[in-house]
Amino acid sequence: MFEQLIKMGGKVWEKGDIKRIYIKGDIVKALIREKYTSFSDFEEGCLKKATTYYDGERFHSDIGTVRVMLNNCNLKCDK
Repeated sequence: MFEQLIKMGGKVWEKGDIKRIYIKGDIVKALIREKYTSFSDFEEGCLKKATTYYDGERFHSDIGTVRVMLNNCNLKCDK
């Protein structure tokens, strides 16, 4: 998944043995497009504001709506 997210435009962040790939809303949309074909203005706003990253095991996002959308697509996401 790391390589896929980097190819999609994700930004690598590393500190010591911690590695994360930070992703923007457009990458989240690409990951969930099979289940979500359109987005409300509220969802679009959430995707733009969210800080979302992948740590090698699961996704993390600071906005609940983004977490729900990722979890609905079987992409594990926590706070």
